[in-house]
Amino acid sequence: MKTFNPCQNAAISLLCFVIYSFFVALGGKIYLSYFLPVLALLALNFADFKEIFKKLAILNIFVFFMILSALIAQNSHFALLVFFRANLIMLFAILIFWKRDEYFLARGVRNLGLGDKISSIFYFCVKFIAFLRAELERQKTVLLVRGFRAKSSIFSYKTYANCVALLILGALGRAENLQNALITRGFSGKFFFAKEKFGALEIGFLFFVLICLFARFGEMI
Repeated sequence: MKTFNPCQNAAISLLCFVIYSFFVALGGKIYLSYFLPVLALLALNFADFKEIFKKLAILNIFVFFMILSALIAQNSHFALLVFFRANLIMLFAILIFWKRDEYFLARGVRNLGLGDKISSIFYFCVKFIAFLRAELERQKTVLLVRGFRAKSSIFSYKTYANCVALLILGALGRAENLQNALITRGFSGKFFFAKEKFGALEIGFLFFVLICLFARFGEMI
């Protein structure tokens, strides 16, 4: 079973995510209609169900501490609200950007016409996130090859500190090299991405999201 995403256009995908997140995060209540876009995307990507919820479970580690603080303050209603809001937004983001790289988001920002400076800043941010991720994976592989096992010891803490230092130094060196390369090539602060076309499927999904957000039926919390 192959996965399918109704939003192939980066700008429309980003716009759907921003609108959905805005309504869910700032709305005073949670409605069943908010679940429909998430369920639709989940059904289209059901083949990757385990991978999707594995990512969601990892992200929920941070949500757990927010919920815990609300429960300690004896505010169970707020704890439930935070749980559903956070999970709806995170799951929608995972699904709509499923199997997309960082440059998909950069194209979306550029094609939305948010300005050359914002587009350039966003592009460089995602580029360095990709670099740090690749470097971190490389360091993990090196540690595993050398037989490193994490323990509660000074040696382990020093190893982690060295890894962080190498990441920072590598990022600084990469930034300097990139700056020199851009100056040499006469970079003017503007990136050019091919304009993406959008069809009835993308527009239909955008309207579907808007209808679900404005309908607001099936009040839960």
